Amino acid sequence: MNFDALLFDSWIGGLKVEAALAEIAAELGPDALPAPGATLADFGYADRRSADIDSMRRLLAGCLAQRPCHALPWFGHTLVLAHAGKFTRFLDGVAQRHAAHLISRYADAETQMLPFRLASFGDYSGESEVCWKIARGDAAGVLVLCDFSGEGHWWRPFTALATPLQVRTSPAYAGHYNVQVIYRVDSERVLSQLWSRTSHDDGIAYVCAPEDADLEPLWAVFDDHVGESSLMDFAQRYGWVYRQRYGGGADEHYARFAAKDPHLLERVYRHAAARARSDSGWWLAGMV
Repeated sequence: MNFDALLFDSWIGGLKVEAALAEIAAELGPDALPAPGATLADFGYADRRSADIDSMRRLLAGCLAQRPCHALPWFGHTLVLAHAGKFTRFLDGVAQRHAAHLISRYADAETQMLPFRLASFGDYSGESEVCWKIARGDAAGVLVLCDFSGEGHWWRPFTALATPLQVRTSPAYAGHYNVQVIYRVDSERVLSQLWSRTSHDDGIAYVCAPEDADLEPLWAVFDDHVGESSLMDFAQRYGWVYRQRYGGGADEHYARFAAKDPHLLERVYRHAAARARSDSGWWLAGMV
């Protein structure tokens, strides 16, 4: 079954599911809403078992079979979902009213080929693995953006084996500056080593991207520490991008992988799912 959908930010000031449901009821009538008691599953970041691709497909198909138009929580976002081609005018109105919080729009998408462009998953002790083994494809290497604001010099034997392409400095404190470098890396071992301290305060690797990508847009991804738009914009132009998003500390992080091609995104997410079945350091946090 095909569907149209709008994906909104639901954080502070964003579009909440309750508000989206109220708009559906006001525009389309109460019959468009789920029946009382038929609550829809919320795939949250804490649920690391049911966020696999097949479960996501079943949820979307179930929603479409239950009612022609829905709003549901979707991995920290609000997803407005409708039968393909049936509610275009209504979706146009929702998109216009909440344009500041609209992340993506999907038209005539198939539940058997999820059109999402951004995946989140834990990959502790395997950071950047998906970049080299899957996303890189036939390319000789990848780009890695490193920040050297931490203490120590453990990284020197490995950066010596990478090719520096561009250097930037940024003010830190009391006349001190942080140094950031974009490298081209042509070795899986070197790439793994550069990302090996991600869970520690002296980690240096922050972003990974295709080797033929322009460098300037990569800085924008690094500077946008929590946003999704820079990741999706970069992936739309250059194919894919990977970075780590941090929580309250160095050991609280997870991977975010954006791709222009949803098939590539699915391959990456399936790799993460396979690793999660045998490695407690890997877990799933959904696709949007």
